[in-house]
Amino acid sequence: MVFDLSPFHMENKYIIKWGRQPSDTIKLKISTLNTAQRKVLENLGFLYFASKVQLAKILNPGNIRRGKKNVSFLLDKGYLVEHTLTGRENNKFMPVYSLSNPARKIYGLDKFQKALTIELLQKLLVSQFYSRFHEIDPETKVEETKSPFDASFTVKGMQFQVATLREKVQRDKVYNHIRFMEDEMKTLIVVSDWDDAKKFLDIKDQTHLFRITTDHNLLKEDLSESFSYVENHEFIPEFIPPFKKPPKIVQEPVQPPVDENINRLLGILQPSS
Repeated sequence: MVFDLSPFHMENKYIIKWGRQPSDTIKLKISTLNTAQRKVLENLGFLYFASKVQLAKILNPGNIRRGKKNVSFLLDKGYLVEHTLTGRENNKFMPVYSLSNPARKIYGLDKFQKALTIELLQKLLVSQFYSRFHEIDPETKVEETKSPFDASFTVKGMQFQVATLREKVQRDKVYNHIRFMEDEMKTLIVVSDWDDAKKFLDIKDQTHLFRITTDHNLLKEDLSESFSYVENHEFIPEFIPPFKKPPKIVQEPVQPPVDENINRLLGILQPSS
């Protein structure tokens, strides 16, 4: 059913409306931004596209509402450009963001280039990985890696590459890369649904090199229970403790200091019954 599709699924058949770039003469002052805002802009140079929720989680962890306001601030000031994806059949609507050309110039990057739908969705999935890993490790690093993979991550000292499989050609390349052990870096693979991962069930001797998840699992509250490994031609869910999201810290309300003199005065002024 189309209503069960993840926002990253090709079957949404998105129509892309590209946003308008601000004037090249706009003056942006990176020095006036806070650390989180600058970090988002720097990483967006590589990530290229990200959704509002993804950016909000990075800007203000634990407070998405404030994070979204932060995204709107960067948009209004000309650091970001908003584009929209609309599903042809299910009307699924998703705004996505990229660095503006004036911001790209500051970071020494080429001007913005439009992307094919499949490329945009793959980049959004890399951003989803980054925003989720940032929740468990604010020092998460994301970098370029070689084809057929989409990015490499360092999270809590662990390094691995990710593959966002949206079509058969890349799936087969990733399969062969792992099957013939072209390198031994751990790999995280995300597929639209489990049917797209069946080919990896044939791998027997290299199962330690990869873990697989689905789009919907990347949207779960707890990422530590989102990945599976292959054993006896089956996908077995795995608990990964380092991916456990830290518990929210609930602060007790601060009680005002007790002033005994005020209490005695209130006692005197209190009418007797």
